[in-house]
Amino acid sequence: MLTEMIDLTNEGRTLASWLRNRMPDAPRAFLTKLARSKAATVNGAAADRLLAIGDVVCLRESKRVVELAAGGPCVLDVLYDDPEILVVNKPAGRPTHPVAESTGDDVLFIAQGLAKALQHDGQYHAVNRLDRWTSGILLLAPGARRAAAWARLFQERRVDKRYVACVRGHPPAKGIVETPVDGQDAITEFRTLACHGGIAMLLVHPHTGRKHQVRRHLAGVGCPLLGDSRYGQRAADGLPGAMLHAAAI
Repeated sequence: MLTEMIDLTNEGRTLASWLRNRMPDAPRAFLTKLARSKAATVNGAAADRLLAIGDVVCLRESKRVVELAAGGPCVLDVLYDDPEILVVNKPAGRPTHPVAESTGDDVLFIAQGLAKALQHDGQYHAVNRLDRWTSGILLLAPGARRAAAWARLFQERRVDKRYVACVRGHPPAKGIVETPVDGQDAITEFRTLACHGGIAMLLVHPHTGRKHQVRRHLAGVGCPLLGDSRYGQRAADGLPGAMLHAAAI
């Protein structure tokens, strides 16, 4: 049996997500079969809940499982995939699209290498935007038709998003910022989760999706993101980029 204990990195995943990241080259149908059978168990039983820290996942060894697992973990952190969408957890510092200095380390380039195993046709398109140093949930649609359909949901404001932000300052318990961004209406709602020593953690709900909206709005009320050299009051706080995480969508 292949056995692994769930740690903080894998807490909150479905078993299917864990299997995808453990065996990135496996066809989706094969992973679905494993997840629904006794070939993959959590604490000795079938899993119908999200994984928790300390859970023990056991995977029955077969020739195919051993071969697929030998390749190592997935380069991308896959949260969910089906024929219509691929959802990944983008790390801070990795660009979504190719950039001038890119050497094939952008999310779209790496995802394309998984397309065959994921049984997706066509080039991936990023449905939502995340700055290079913003980590978190990124939606990739395979093919232009699917990308356009998903993009319409964002344009029609039918997508609900939540970010976690680390800021400098003393924000109120909650607030709403409605300052226009580049001449367009923009609304950002926030709630303070914790505050100590002039540093606060916020749960941020942007009702609109303007460029750099969260960064600009928070800086505008005197609470710039830690590490934000563009909109922050301090150069970079010794951090490589702004401390912002797309936590839910």
